[in-house]
Amino acid sequence: MPAQQLKDFLDEAAVEYMCLSHPPAFTAQELAHHVKIAGDRVVKTVIIELDGKMAMLVMPATWRIRWDRLSRILDTDFLDLADEQEFKDRFP
Repeated sequence: MPAQQLKDFLDEAAVEYMCLSHPPAFTAQELAHHVKIAGDRVVKTVIIELDGKMAMLVMPATWRIRWDRLSRILDTDFLDLADEQEFKDRFP
């Protein structure tokens, strides 16, 4: 379960976080509104295709992906936003 893996990772890194339940939201800012937290205090997940494999990015909700920089940081030539139909069963 990806959520548990993320929690384990954050716990091991001693990162402070809080998990909240909320109704479905299509944007991170909408989610922030539902849980009554400032948008810069919420994270979002973005599923990308990285060299033919699916990967999950977790980033502050107010950030935008700079594809050129991310590609350089990850040292890859192929990086793209994943199509939801391709990953909906992997990341429920």
